Amino acid sequence: MDQFDGRGRFGLRSRLSLTTVLVDSILFIFDTRKSVLEKPTLINELSHQEAREYFCRTTSYFDMELPPYFNFQPLLEHSLAEAENIELKELFSWKPQETEGLNYVLMYNKDGDIGWRPFELKHPLIYAKCVDILTRAENWRFVQERLKSFSNGVVECCSLPVVDLDLLPVVSANLG
Repeated sequence: MDQFDGRGRFGLRSRLSLTTVLVDSILFIFDTRKSVLEKPTLINELSHQEAREYFCRTTSYFDMELPPYFNFQPLLEHSLAEAENIELKELFSWKPQETEGLNYVLMYNKDGDIGWRPFELKHPLIYAKCVDILTRAENWRFVQERLKSFSNGVVECCSLPVVDLDLLPVVSANLG
């Protein structure tokens, strides 16, 4: 048992636990530096299937902070399953661009005063159909090649999303 000896020192057990804490701290710092030094994965480096999984996450659909009881994942999974069965011509036959109130507008107060901002939550079926079309193998390859052709110029794109690969496999629906 650790004992304080009255001279500002603890017994052997305390010194061992202090050493353990120091070693653990150093290892944590090393692991953190190592992960920071690793090259981040950009969205255009993903396969078409990984890109689909990325876009079907709740945080990709709407990234504003909401209370935890807002969970868009079941809605996205259902919308994607429906979107795979809908032809693009069929979707545009009801002219969504001319439909008032199609998207849901959330008002957000940034400063707690009078600074209200509108955030628009896209219709989940339209979002899912866009994901379905964009992440088809041939379309995703075209997007990757196009982004690569832009990368050799004088302007560097710094806005491509960085993907956390550990969070990708979250969609349980059949994503084709």
